[in-house]
Amino acid sequence: RGLTDVSFIVSDSHKGMGAALRRSFQGVIWQRCQVHLMRNILSFTSARHKQAMAQGLKRIFGSHEAAEARKKAREFARDMEGKAERALIPICIIIDLLLPSPVMQLF
Repeated sequence: RGLTDVSFIVSDSHKGMGAALRRSFQGVIWQRCQVHLMRNILSFTSARHKQAMAQGLKRIFGSHEAAEARKKAREFARDMEGKAERALIPICIIIDLLLPSPVMQLF
């Protein structure tokens, strides 16, 4: 559609997004949208724990350094243990995969 010089894209990660970006924007840097990620995590959180989960995620996402975000995420995961087990899985993935390199380069 006439886009040129695209170097960075932020989006949700619905099926097909990666393939479409690789096909249309070779070498573009892609980052998962934090709002969409938060919504996905909250969909696995019971109503009883949604507010605490949202506040914890905002603290993690508001970190200025990856090390700070990892520390906050680990503390938050410990605090939420036994309260929102299914929602903690993506948080653990964030700690292990996304925080060392929050931006992914597509090939």
